[in-house]
Amino acid sequence: MSKQKDPVGKKLISGGVTVVLIVAICLCLFAFVQVINKGYVSVFGYSLFKVTTGSMEPTIPVGALLVTKNEPIDTVEINEIVSFFSKEAYMKGRIITHRVVASEESATGQVMLTTRGDANTSTDIHRVDESNYIGKVIWSSD
Repeated sequence: MSKQKDPVGKKLISGGVTVVLIVAICLCLFAFVQVINKGYVSVFGYSLFKVTTGSMEPTIPVGALLVTKNEPIDTVEINEIVSFFSKEAYMKGRIITHRVVASEESATGQVMLTTRGDANTSTDIHRVDESNYIGKVIWSSD
C-alpha cells in the first residue's frame, strides 16, 4: 500500500485551526489574568458589563449590556454614568453603575464623585475616587 500525501488544502486548514486555537488560548489567559488582577476585563481601556439590578431603571434596564471607557476621573461631568467598585461593606468589590450627581475636589486634590442610581431615592454612601473608579458608560443596549 502506498501512502498518499495530504493535499495542500488539508494542511492549510489544519494550520489555520492551530493558529485559531493558539489565539483563543492566549485571549483566555489574557482575560483570566485581568479578572484576577482587576476584577474585570479591559481591552484598550474598554470594558463590557451586564446590568443585574434595577437601580438605573428606566434609563438602563436589568439585563442591558454596557460598554465603559476608562477615561480620567477628572473628565467626568455631572449627569454622566460611571462604573465603579462598591466600597460598602456588604457589597465590597461588586461593580456598580450609577449617575454622577456631584463632583468635588478633596483637600489633597483628589476628585470625588457623588453617585446615585436613577431609581434610588438617596445618593450612594461612599463617593467614587480614583481607587474604585472604572470608567464612563459610553454605550448601553437599552
